[in-house]
Amino acid sequence: MAEPRKLDWDSDFFGFTVVEAHSTRSGEGDLDRVVGAACQMGATLLVYTVPAGSPVSLPGRAAHVDVRHTYICDYSRITFGPPEAAHLIEFHEGRDPLPELDRLALLSGQHSRFFNDPLFPRPAAEALYTTWMRRALTREFGDHVLVARDPDGVIAAMYSGRIDSAGFGVPDLMAVDPRLRGRALGAGFLQTSMLHYRERGIVKGRLRSQGRNRFARAIYERLGWTLAACEDVYHVWLGVPPVKEYSS
Repeated sequence: MAEPRKLDWDSDFFGFTVVEAHSTRSGEGDLDRVVGAACQMGATLLVYTVPAGSPVSLPGRAAHVDVRHTYICDYSRITFGPPEAAHLIEFHEGRDPLPELDRLALLSGQHSRFFNDPLFPRPAAEALYTTWMRRALTREFGDHVLVARDPDGVIAAMYSGRIDSAGFGVPDLMAVDPRLRGRALGAGFLQTSMLHYRERGIVKGRLRSQGRNRFARAIYERLGWTLAACEDVYHVWLGVPPVKEYSS
């Protein structure tokens, strides 16, 4: 049975209480109990996750927002040669926010549950991805940032990677402006990051990908990532989220 828990960071950032619950089996009959518990916790949003295909009877103001794919990888078994598009990719050492990186951060979130749930406040979703990008730059929430530039020298593609609390090397944000697409930058970013982790002795990788982002999932699978889990994610709104001002 799923046990709800409050997401403290999310709740503080968004300005409303977010609770999540993961069920490891069919969600039939379990959601009502979880909703009741989340209401007791003062939740505005319940994020409910079950194995893909599980039957779920949704209450009002609830939606299926993602099919979350979890991939794992053993970096020690990498067999590819030099990364694709290596001549276009550079490690970005700057730590200050940049408008072009903020814009790419929003582009990286286009397939996320935050942007695809019409009830999720759009300013909150945009502030979340901008904050993640800026924390990656300062290394508060990241290990390295990769970029590629257009012919005018403007950053038009980016990738960020981090190391999680379990020591996994995690591909995080990635976005390529349309004018640089078709140059294998997605694969090149991921290959560069994987080799970077391996050179540092980090041999295990893990990531979560949105089901609707078929392009990214195809890259992961081509480069040797293994699908470990597939889950349905639901947003159950138990209240109306307040409007919050986010600093730019």
